[in-house]
Amino acid sequence: MIDDIILYFQNNKRARNLVITITALLLAFLAIVFLVSNKHFKQYSLTNANIKLSDNYGFLEGDNIYSYNGLSFYRVKVNSKDEPEVLSTGLRLPEVDTLHWADNKGAMLTFKSSPYGTVIEDKLKSLNEKLSLNTNKYVWYLDFSTSELSLVSKDPLYLDLAHYSSKLNKLFYIAENTDPEQKGEVSGYPIKAFDISSLTSSDVSYPLGLTGLSNLSDCPEGKGNVCIIGRDINNTTEQTVFAVDDSNNKTKLLSSETPILPTNRSDIYITVKKDPKKSSSKDEIDAYSQKGEAVAHSLLDNSSGPLGFDISTEGFVLTFNSDNTFYSLDNIFTDQKYGSDKNQVGQPYIYKSGDFNSNKLSQKSKNYIANIGNEDFKLKIISSSGQNENGVSLLNSYDGKQLVFSNLESFEGTSLETKSENEAKNSIKECLSNLTGSSYQYFSDSKKFKVYFNEGDSLNNDIQKFSDCMKIKYPKVQHGYNFYLGTTDPQSGRITSN
Repeated sequence: MIDDIILYFQNNKRARNLVITITALLLAFLAIVFLVSNKHFKQYSLTNANIKLSDNYGFLEGDNIYSYNGLSFYRVKVNSKDEPEVLSTGLRLPEVDTLHWADNKGAMLTFKSSPYGTVIEDKLKSLNEKLSLNTNKYVWYLDFSTSELSLVSKDPLYLDLAHYSSKLNKLFYIAENTDPEQKGEVSGYPIKAFDISSLTSSDVSYPLGLTGLSNLSDCPEGKGNVCIIGRDINNTTEQTVFAVDDSNNKTKLLSSETPILPTNRSDIYITVKKDPKKSSSKDEIDAYSQKGEAVAHSLLDNSSGPLGFDISTEGFVLTFNSDNTFYSLDNIFTDQKYGSDKNQVGQPYIYKSGDFNSNKLSQKSKNYIANIGNEDFKLKIISSSGQNENGVSLLNSYDGKQLVFSNLESFEGTSLETKSENEAKNSIKECLSNLTGSSYQYFSDSKKFKVYFNEGDSLNNDIQKFSDCMKIKYPKVQHGYNFYLGTTDPQSGRITSN
């Protein structure tokens, strides 16, 4: 019978053309249905920024990613082919432990290695300070315009909590309370501010009586100078957003018995509403990581409302765009099973929603899950290092990579790409060619250059010459490579720096 049907169509041209036409129309119809049903879907891109949080301290502000490579502090535009802009270079610093950016003006720094033989030792001598375990913990500020270092605090940063306010031109930070009579969280820690214009520190508040601190940020307009998330030492069951003003007044803006999560907008925070019918052992990953319905809160008019989907508070990122639409990115377990291995997660969800008005919560389109089709995106996201209002986030993955997530087109082929290893090596050779006794080693696995200079009176001058050469001739080599500046004995050539 099948043979007869085939023979019929072979001998009947009209019937054959009719079948072809019907098939084409059917395929066209199915394509239109697919496009209409997926009209809300948008292809998100994920691009490797070619930097690591632990090495480069990448931070997104506006359209720029700020980064440090051991040689230079620089920034790159995320959606541009412009060369990296070097903000400061030529200083031999100890190994950086924490770094907080003040945009393109400067950076607050602490160090994990001894300042011996570095510009920090020179600065300590000018302050009549001797090297010790205590001086190793000092907090510093580097002014990019002058390359000058200023002492911010002799007390170490508490939990690496710091925030730059471009509005006030100050770096707010919390330093450990080293007073023996007030040490610890009995009285809480004070908030301090470093004015990057006058280069002076001042107390913003006396000890606040807070514990469990987790975030410093700008406050909504008119609410205070700086906002902090923490728990009152007299009521540790609630997490609270507090605003602090110039008069040391502490105002409670939002409280929740579940974790409070900040967004890229100072007036909007997210909490988790847990389902009481579900077992807490299944809903909680740990004491500070829970799963439940996402609820948004506006601090401008105290309104709140559900976003329509569940989130896990570990690795959750929610970004509001300039048109009041938003997207969220979450590591919520796709199989709803946590298990003992936290790395066993499925592909993170991307939810896209409609409008979130500045004064009223509004949800005007259905949430959905989008697939960006990128293998790297199956990595576990642990945090964000900055978001902007153009739909771009700099994400930190579990393996240390920093990734640019965007609802724009891919950033491949932009300034985020790196020069080849051969090009990088040739640039290093050229910039060292006129410096007596200089040499380098390259480690491909970490993409790191160890560059060595002769000890002596010309050390700092040689480092500056090399840095200026790299800045002027080879700015594109700055991004994607790391540097260590070491010293050698001019007589024996032996490496003298660790």
